Order: sequence, then C-alpha cells, then structure tokens
Amino acid sequence: MHYWGGENKIEFHVNGKECLIKIEFEKILPVEVTKLPKKVGLRCTATMVKVVDKKVENLLMQIGSEISEPTRKIINEISAELSNIIILTTTNYRWKMGIVSSYNPIASRNNLSWSIDGKKWKSLPHDVRLNIEFGLPIKKRILSNDIILLQQLVENRIHEPLGYELFYEAWELKKSNPRSSLIIGIAAIEAAFKECVSILIPDASWLINNVPSPPLIKMLNKFLPLLPCKQKIRGKIIPPPKAIMKILNDGVENRNLIAHGRSSQVDIKFLEEFLRAVRDLLYLLDYYSGHEWAWNNISSETTISLVDDAEKKR
Repeated sequence: MHYWGGENKIEFHVNGKECLIKIEFEKILPVEVTKLPKKVGLRCTATMVKVVDKKVENLLMQIGSEISEPTRKIINEISAELSNIIILTTTNYRWKMGIVSSYNPIASRNNLSWSIDGKKWKSLPHDVRLNIEFGLPIKKRILSNDIILLQQLVENRIHEPLGYELFYEAWELKKSNPRSSLIIGIAAIEAAFKECVSILIPDASWLINNVPSPPLIKMLNKFLPLLPCKQKIRGKIIPPPKAIMKILNDGVENRNLIAHGRSSQVDIKFLEEFLRAVRDLLYLLDYYSGHEWAWNNISSETTISLVDDAEKKR
C-alpha cells in the first residue's frame, strides 16, 4: 500500500502491526502548491509491504467502482494503520522541529493506492480516500539526529504532548476568537506543567492531577526550581525569565477578568506575544523533563535570559 500524507526526501522505518512501514518526507514543488487548497510545504508518504494470500490478491485485482465487504474490511484496516502512523509522524515532527502550525496539520487529501509489484500503482475509489497531506513551513535544515529521534518517537508510539495540542488550537484561534485563544493558551501551560511534574516525580502524578494546584505563577517561580529536573542550565534549575512571567501573569489576570464577566476584550498584539511566551515555556518544561533537543526550539531572547540568570546564581 502507498499512502500520501507531507519533507525534503528523508526516510526511516518503523514497526507496524505485521510489517515495517516506511515513512518519507519531501518538499512539495512550487508548481504543486498552486494546485492544493491550502499552502503546504511538505508531503509525507507511508508505504507498507504486506504479504497477502492469493484470495486477497484476487479481491484487490477485482476492485472497481464497487467494493465488496471483505475487500473493504481489508482496506479499512490498512488505511487505519497508515493513517495513525501519518498523524503520529507529522505531529511528532512538528513538536521536534519547533514548528508553529494550525491545530490540524493536515492540509489536503490524496488517495490511497496499492500495487502488487511495487511499480504499477492503482488508486482506490474515492470513498476510501483519507485526509493525509499536510503543510508545515520548512524553517530549518533536517539533521540526522532529528531523523533518528523522530523515528524513535514514532516507533515507541509517543504522542505530541497535550500542552502542544492546546497551544496549536490557541494559535489558530488568536484572530477569530481571542478570548478562547487566551484561555486555551493558559490551559496549555497548566497541562504541560502537570505533565512535567508527573515525569520528574512519578509518585506525585495522582496528586498533581487530582488536587487543586496553587496559582500557576507561583508554581513556575517557586516549585519548578525544586523539581529533580533531568536537564539543567549551567548546573542550575532556573525559573522562566521575568519578562516571560510578566506576560504570563498579565494573561492570567486577563483570563480571570474574562471568566468573571468583567472583560470581553483581548488585545491581539498582546495575545500573540503571550502565545509566543507560552511556546517558550512548553519547550523549557520539555527540556527540564529530559528532552535535551527542546532547548533548540526556545527563542534566542529567552535562552539568553535563562543563561544570564543561571550565571548570576553561580
């Protein structure tokens, strides 16, 4: 089976249920972009080589405008597996590379196709097509370590953390619904902080998820430096810079006013600044949780401030 989904001719293999699945990323050519409903930068292709008996081969060969129920069942099982791998790969790619995109990275769809010999591919009828092409801006060169880590994330079926899903949703709503965007952005940090604590102190997992937490600002300023973080900055665990905390505090106060019906306006300029601060916090928490690569996805302004604060404490 051949499954289209969205980079620059890199590839790796992951284990599927019964066989290896090859994942390929490649750039979409400018001439192709004009034919797509949304601006996209990458195409992801998942290919599986599956051994089937003669009966299944005959069913595939007989596919026409109508599909028999046994054939449909086979197609749906393969489609579901490839679809899940595509989604897992694209969201982990987005997380690993620090790319800001819309909540749903899938931009447009193409068809599922199959081949007996791997040379001549046949498209399946329209009703079994799935939504698998996605578009992400290509911002940085892909390194071999990036590919290895991405393969490990997909191989181990590790999903992009909830905090990022909420962040992308907030980013997508920043112009159409600023109030919801602000509220969801704060929820993204709260979710990420709880996950960070659960990773670093597994025994506190139940407590952090079931007992009302102290104010977020206090948790980041006072509790975060006490955690047994797996990565440090110049040997220190540094809370978020004052500039970030100021933006976050203003966002929380604005959120509280909205929640109590005392405000209905959110400044778009401030909201974008706030969401960029949220993104930096998400990757800082990832870094402290043990993802060393996350440091490269934090903005230069924030990393400089963090290093300066760490030097002052030496």
